[in-house]
Amino acid sequence: MSNIRRGGDASTGGGDIEAPKDVEPESFSTPPGATHNPVFLARIIFRKVVTLLTASDEEDITQPAGIVTIFRDVVIGIILGVLVISISIFLDHINVIHLQSAHNFRNSAFKMLNDPETIQTLEESSDLHFMTSNDYETRRKEIEGVAEKMASQEELLAKREKELEEKQKEIDAIKDEHDKLSKDPRLGLEKWCGECVWNGRTGCVARLQYLKDTYNTGAIIGKVSSKCEIEAEMARTQKNKATNYHLGTLKAKLAKLRNDLLIEQGGGGSGGRDEGFDVARLGDARVALIGFPSVGKSTLQCKLTGTESEAAAYEFTTLTCIPGTMHYKGSKVQVLDLPGIIEGAAHGKGRGREVIACARNADAILIVLDAGKEGLNRHREILEKELETVGIRLNQKPPNVTFKKKSTGGVKFASTVPLTKLGPDPEKLATQIMREYRITSADLLAREDITVDELVDVIVGNRVYKPCCYFYNKIDTITIEEVDQLARMPHSLVGSVQKRYNVGEPLEDDPLKAMIWDYLGLTRIYTKRKGQQPDLAEPVVLSAIRKGTTVKALCMNVSSQMLRDFNFSLVWGKSAKHSPQRCGVNHQLMDQDVVQIVTKTNKQQQQDKNYQAMVQGFSDKYHKKKFDAKKKKQGRLRR
Repeated sequence: MSNIRRGGDASTGGGDIEAPKDVEPESFSTPPGATHNPVFLARIIFRKVVTLLTASDEEDITQPAGIVTIFRDVVIGIILGVLVISISIFLDHINVIHLQSAHNFRNSAFKMLNDPETIQTLEESSDLHFMTSNDYETRRKEIEGVAEKMASQEELLAKREKELEEKQKEIDAIKDEHDKLSKDPRLGLEKWCGECVWNGRTGCVARLQYLKDTYNTGAIIGKVSSKCEIEAEMARTQKNKATNYHLGTLKAKLAKLRNDLLIEQGGGGSGGRDEGFDVARLGDARVALIGFPSVGKSTLQCKLTGTESEAAAYEFTTLTCIPGTMHYKGSKVQVLDLPGIIEGAAHGKGRGREVIACARNADAILIVLDAGKEGLNRHREILEKELETVGIRLNQKPPNVTFKKKSTGGVKFASTVPLTKLGPDPEKLATQIMREYRITSADLLAREDITVDELVDVIVGNRVYKPCCYFYNKIDTITIEEVDQLARMPHSLVGSVQKRYNVGEPLEDDPLKAMIWDYLGLTRIYTKRKGQQPDLAEPVVLSAIRKGTTVKALCMNVSSQMLRDFNFSLVWGKSAKHSPQRCGVNHQLMDQDVVQIVTKTNKQQQQDKNYQAMVQGFSDKYHKKKFDAKKKKQGRLRR
């Protein structure tokens, strides 16, 4: 920068400003041996600023031009310094130049932070805790998982509290009813305390003994106690491969005790099965309506069959079995409206034995449930348990097991598949279960992997397997979310008889009738005479539950003589590979097939080896009929 000097006096007129010629400007050349670096540039800028600040008195810096120049030079110097430092850092970052001091500081810092002793010192001197990034992610996920688990546990706790409140309400209602009955003077409960006198003569101990002697309750009480002990032991035993044998033995004992209790409580040796209601079997199949009182069974039967049945808003309206006939797809299905049953029906409560006896004789079971009460009362579970107690297995197939008792020879056990559900020694378990039923000699062949319960059912031999569908009535009283939950239950259909949801009039097609048709396994077969059109007005309805859906079942359904004279059949329809197909008696028919039965000719019958016996049978039957007619005529003449 050139010096600013006052050129001359104003009076002389010499006001021009010029640099003295004897002063040479400072050199900006780089000293020898120096390198182009930011430190050198910063040194030059600093020197210029110091020179300006230490100027002599003859230098005039009070002029405006001088102040602006100084400010401009300072700003430019600062900007250049910052720019140079930034460029140096960037070049060091991309490894163009190398600032050894910065690298040393960074490496020292990283080394210090990775030193375990330094970290331990920092943790001891402060409340901080250092961890790696992996440990941090693990801890963070654990904290999030704990939060989600706490939220689910809170929901479960709220649900349990709600259930507890509902149970407490039920207990309070039972207590109120008990207190009300206890205070009723008509019952005279104050006479049956521990110190009272029964009937004016003996105490309560003698009364209990009298009941035991009169009704033979001693054996029943003993068996009930044994049953409870076995159930408690099964609950305490863990389920694994090592305990399969022990659990199987307990299940066999429990099944035997249940069967004995049913026999003794029923008062006979029929295995707990009563006669039931006297209803003639009509139609192609039979369906029994089972359910608790006042769930809409009578109204549902009226919609299905058109039968007028008494229906009211109070419970136990129906007191006997009311039959009706449902007409659907040319078939006639008998629908039985049975009285409502309650918990404990398997042991005789509320005419439960008679109702369950009708259910055993039905081809299928339709359980009617109240959708508004199912969420709290678990009616479906209770009814399934009652039917299972008396040996009715719902929606199950009989095990593919052959069991035959013998008088001698011991127990022979065999299987065609590996038995994984009977423990390590299935033969030992099967032998022990047979001993519980006092069976010492038998042949048992298992063709599928069965469980202990299925093995017990095969050995007992009084189990029946029924298809069952569930109809949830009165869905107009619950929310759409509850309806969706019930509709997703297996073998279930939701609807409302009053609102006509999924239930129509007797002659209308509706989802409930279609569901009953499918569960009954009915098949329509149209018959055809030779040279004529098939009879499509009145089909022959076959049932897979009763006789099957083969050509043999068709012949037996029409006439036993047709089966005796059967030669072959011609089949048109879905079951035939080509139309017509010549088939034998074991051909499986499908819905809406057309069948023509061709019988044997007289010459073919004469060639049969049983022809002479058949002719002799006809002759004996003819002569017997003639002799009976003659004897009857002589009896009338003697009168």
